[in-house]
Amino acid sequence: MDIVLPKTVENMWTRDIAKLLGIDIEKALAVQDFLEMDDFDFSECTKEEFEREVKIAYDYVSYEGE
Repeated sequence: MDIVLPKTVENMWTRDIAKLLGIDIEKALAVQDFLEMDDFDFSECTKEEFEREVKIAYDYVSYEGE
């Protein structure tokens, strides 16, 4: 039996990711999914931590998509 995880729904974090990286919402959702699977705590991070982790996650997600 395969486990199906729920997809992330667009929220303010998705929009912040899209704006920071200059990407569309679909790609921002992929970055947010990655961060959530890694147990990133959006509500407790500083702006600098958020930006750093988003960029790292984007690099990983982009690399996996090639």
